[in-house]
Amino acid sequence: MMKKSKRPFTLFEIVICISILSIVAGIMGWQIKNMVTAHHFHKNIDHLLTDLRKAQLIALSNRADLELLLTKKEGSYSYCLRADEPIRGLNRKTMKLTGVKKIQIDKKPMKEKSLIHIYSTGRFAPTKKIHFFQNEEKELILNLTKPLVIELDP
Repeated sequence: MMKKSKRPFTLFEIVICISILSIVAGIMGWQIKNMVTAHHFHKNIDHLLTDLRKAQLIALSNRADLELLLTKKEGSYSYCLRADEPIRGLNRKTMKLTGVKKIQIDKKPMKEKSLIHIYSTGRFAPTKKIHFFQNEEKELILNLTKPLVIELDP
């Protein structure tokens, strides 16, 4: 009985394997980039929603009026919470909204600044829907039209 000897891979076979692996890696890298961008977008809108809910509770418990200032500077968006007096537990840092490409308030493009009042009764003014766009197709809507309820519409 003769033993079959193992034949080594040819250079052509190795080049083909490497090219297939590089194409798959390129596609996967592109998908991972999109997934990371979507994650940043959703995470930042979730932080904004959490901060709004906290601000509403702080306004109710301290009987103080607060403001949420949305700003647009050089194509990037950010927000911060403000109050006339020092209030314990209020995060006053400016938070960036990375991943947000466009903001519309009641279907109108946001100007450089937009102010939302949070009154000591827990109500918001103006009562509008704020549309946050990751790109042209993907958006999240922050619904401030219902009294005392803050929710995201799909």
